[in-house]
Amino acid sequence: MSRRLVAAIVVGIVVSACADDREHSPTSPDGSLSPNFIAGAVCRYTDVKQYARNLFGPNSTGYRLAQDFSGFPANSTNPQAIKLAFDIFAEIAKKRDLAYASSTDNNTFTSTNELDAANLTVQVINCAAVSATDQVSAFQKALESGGGYAVRGGPVGAVVNGQVTAADGQAAVNAPTNNYGAWLSNGRALFYGYPLTTLFPDGESSAGLSGRVSYNWSLIRPANPPALAGSGTVSLCVVFDDVQFPSYLVQLRVQKSANILKFEDVELDCSQNPFGGSFSSTRLGARLARAIADWVTPAPLYAAFGTKGTSPTGSAGSFSPFQVVNPELPVLAWVNPPADGTLAGIPGEDGGDVTVSVTGAEGVAWTNALLHIYGEDNNGAKVEFPGSCEETDDDGKATFDDLAAPKTGGYNLFVETNPSAGVCSADLDVNSFDKVTLPAPTRINVRP
Repeated sequence: MSRRLVAAIVVGIVVSACADDREHSPTSPDGSLSPNFIAGAVCRYTDVKQYARNLFGPNSTGYRLAQDFSGFPANSTNPQAIKLAFDIFAEIAKKRDLAYASSTDNNTFTSTNELDAANLTVQVINCAAVSATDQVSAFQKALESGGGYAVRGGPVGAVVNGQVTAADGQAAVNAPTNNYGAWLSNGRALFYGYPLTTLFPDGESSAGLSGRVSYNWSLIRPANPPALAGSGTVSLCVVFDDVQFPSYLVQLRVQKSANILKFEDVELDCSQNPFGGSFSSTRLGARLARAIADWVTPAPLYAAFGTKGTSPTGSAGSFSPFQVVNPELPVLAWVNPPADGTLAGIPGEDGGDVTVSVTGAEGVAWTNALLHIYGEDNNGAKVEFPGSCEETDDDGKATFDDLAAPKTGGYNLFVETNPSAGVCSADLDVNSFDKVTLPAPTRINVRP
């Protein structure tokens, strides 16, 4: 019998209704977003005002903001112009949030609203001096029930803090200590995201999982913004099919393209079930998959959307997308195994530093995995070596640049996960997996 354990919460539902007082929309030949956002973007303030009037109405705050915004030259770096752009984004988010929090006909966000809001977002971006973190332009998906669209940070009176969640509550972004103002260096950002239906073709396994298995978060910030102040986190809610809980759960990680990211506890409430079937009433949030991401300063909009961009989408430092996976176990390999050395230091075989790689079962690089190197002497006794604890980098490689020996003699060296308590002080990211130990290929000799 299938056992389905779910982690998800429903924030609201979409209630369809007819929109009133609409003007003729600017051209969207296939009913999708304006193509100007993807390549050769052109600022059209008439489109900005028309989409704003369609969405908010002629006597609305949103339409007034669009009129004021249109008074500035295209791509103006004037702080007031930037403020107005994010004020418009915030007004879109406010209208959408009210609709998703209400089941009355007075507050609705129809598919027509979604299209107008998406095109308005695109046109404001085309006219504003802003940067983006990814090549994503699917704002209509971000405005649907499974998507996320929220503005954080900024001036007094703005929504500075508060978790960014998808409308259905199944995905989230968190700032360090939940302080978006500090994270964004007192600037503002539009967070937007949506679930993906396809998984990474050469990633780790997501078998037995459904729900928000894969999600794409991106970010719009003012042009040339300061670096983000610290590391943010993402949370994803998943359904467990035909598996035993919680033994399977503790092995989940989040993969960011070519990297398995560090595991963190979750602050996303996933206790309700929008997927159907039975589910556990216990709040599962404390152990659900969440990843830490060292997010980089966004690349310029034209570079990110018109070309590949300067921010590599395959690194752990970029934003999107994310996917819940079970890497099964850490796989260790010597990249540069240890060679003969002295009390002052143990080099690698090629003369450089001793290096070890860690991947998941399918070969994806595992970041922030703690490794420990130790020796065995001629009597088979375990010997601790100075400089023996290191974490893997974004490429899944741990470099032991301070590895030394406690005394002269011959040793067999081993690298391991899950070192004994007190041996290494760093966070043990792989300690929920079985211990893995790998011997060095050759015995080494340590001279004075």
